[in-house]
Amino acid sequence: MNIRNLTVLVSLFTLSACGGGAGTTLTEGPPTNTAPSVEAGTDTTIRLPVDTVDLDGTVTDDNIPAGVAVSTAWTVQSGPAGATFADPNSVDTTVTFAAEGTYVLELTADDSNLSASDTVTIVVEAAPAVASIEVTPASVSLFPGGVRQFDAAATDQYGDPIATTPVWSATGGTIDQTGSYTAGTVLGDFEVTATDGAVSGTADVTIAASPPTAEAGGPYSGVEGTPVALDGSASSDPNDDIVSYDWDLDNDGAYDDASGASATFAAASSGVFTIGLQVTDADGASNTDAATVTVANVAPTAVAGGPYSGDQGANIALDASASSDPGNDIASYAWDLDNDGAYDDATGAMTVFNSPSVGDFTVGLQVTDVDGDSGTATTTVTVNNVAPTADAGGPYSGDQGADIALDASASSDPGNDIVSYEWDLDNDGAYDDATG
Repeated sequence: MNIRNLTVLVSLFTLSACGGGAGTTLTEGPPTNTAPSVEAGTDTTIRLPVDTVDLDGTVTDDNIPAGVAVSTAWTVQSGPAGATFADPNSVDTTVTFAAEGTYVLELTADDSNLSASDTVTIVVEAAPAVASIEVTPASVSLFPGGVRQFDAAATDQYGDPIATTPVWSATGGTIDQTGSYTAGTVLGDFEVTATDGAVSGTADVTIAASPPTAEAGGPYSGVEGTPVALDGSASSDPNDDIVSYDWDLDNDGAYDDASGASATFAAASSGVFTIGLQVTDADGASNTDAATVTVANVAPTAVAGGPYSGDQGANIALDASASSDPGNDIASYAWDLDNDGAYDDATGAMTVFNSPSVGDFTVGLQVTDVDGDSGTATTTVTVNNVAPTADAGGPYSGDQGADIALDASASSDPGNDIVSYEWDLDNDGAYDDATG
């Protein structure tokens, strides 16, 4: 108990005069009483279930009247019913509250003649309770028979998290009391609800048609230039109502290159390619799948042309333009014109063959594609003999009876194979008069 006794002496002096001031008398009066000083303490806020507050009051008195104890008392000035003091006559005591509300408590001190009081305000907040519930996920889309776990988190009226054990309910399917929801067979928009007392939270559920399952097949393999058969017939749908199969054969993300459960893929070059299949059912639901097609290179086909023929010493045109490659990627043409097995005599799809000799000759062609694979072919060139060109020289002149030199060395032959020179000196048409 904080009661302080202070003794204050107040004297009243009276001065009396007799005659001409022959003497004076000083008389002392009783001390003056003041009311006790009271401090009820500091205002406080508590939140149920905390329901008790320690009261810490202070009372100070001047101990007048002397020998009289100061009495103290706590009372409830305002507030709900149900505030109980442990000791209402003790300056320091505890008070217990039965209900939420704002309480004004008064501490009074009385010295039997004078009294004083002070108040303290105690705010008792309501116990935390569920004020809102958030259900997560807030929105889901499921296929018939699909399962999803939902969770609930609660907040109290003060904005703080609070434990909750909600009662779960749902439309469009079933939900157990752990929050596990199973979608029904009816398509549409539905709700999942978590309820705690008068408070509830909801989540949206959309039940949509089950999509088909696309199966593009594969992996596939083939060779350059030959179509590869694709098979999407293993695709399925829970309702057996697939209405379309659409293929993406150029891997551009658009399923617009072929349709039907079966299709073919033809690559212009070798490599590994990705193809896609999209299947759609009668409800408009769709699904996609991808597969790979490995295409092996095919060597080009060499076509040397021919057989060719021409005259000795003349250029005979050779043409390999009929050569082909499934990938249309021939990179080079190389010729073997001397039949030595080395393709190092000419290049290009077109070239020429020239032989000073007559006869049948074999020439070879090698074509190579960008992948380094090559093909070869041979052909024959027939070179026909060309008669030499005689040049008798002249005209000549000389004296009668003297030898006149004749010169046929300007004669020529494309094959440089003149073997005889024969002269007709008497102009009888017979070349039997001289040789050389």
